[in-house]
Amino acid sequence: MITTEKAIEILENKITELNKISDTEDFPVWQNTTAMSLEKIFGNNEAIEAFKEIEASYWAVDSIIYQLDRAKRDSTNYLTTFIQEVKDFGAKKSERKSTKGGIEINLTQSNNQTQSVTVSLNIVFEALKDELRKSEIEELLEILNQEVDEKEKKKSFMEKIKSFGTDVSSNVLATILTNPQVFEQLGGLLGK
Repeated sequence: MITTEKAIEILENKITELNKISDTEDFPVWQNTTAMSLEKIFGNNEAIEAFKEIEASYWAVDSIIYQLDRAKRDSTNYLTTFIQEVKDFGAKKSERKSTKGGIEINLTQSNNQTQSVTVSLNIVFEALKDELRKSEIEELLEILNQEVDEKEKKKSFMEKIKSFGTDVSSNVLATILTNPQVFEQLGGLLGK
């Protein structure tokens, strides 16, 4: 078993290596070696699987730099969370379960039955990408990255979405709710 100090050192070194990456072709190699290190520290779990799914580029040439920056930011967030987990719980193999890049929503019906729905974050991201311009997405990311109170951040985020027009927010919500994965789960819950 690896020591807590060694695990933190390895993860901090991975962040340092990530900061040096400037080409999308270098990202997958770094990502694979980092995932192997994470598996040695934590074992195989869904959070590591979600980390492996971060993509640094898409086919759209004009968004390659934007995607690499996003991938680096998301990777840093994951590694920072893993470092905090090591600090809190030590470097032991974790068998935790996550929603694999999703948001779990619990719905309680009047007869006290609770149902869980998992919405993939990719569905939300794709809905935003379909409805917003790149500059609008960057404005939202800027708000999310601010060091302010969560209530203030939420208020600013909602105001910014509203400033894009009511059609945008309605279209984003409709795109998410009519996604076959969400629609199937939501429809099943509402039909009961």
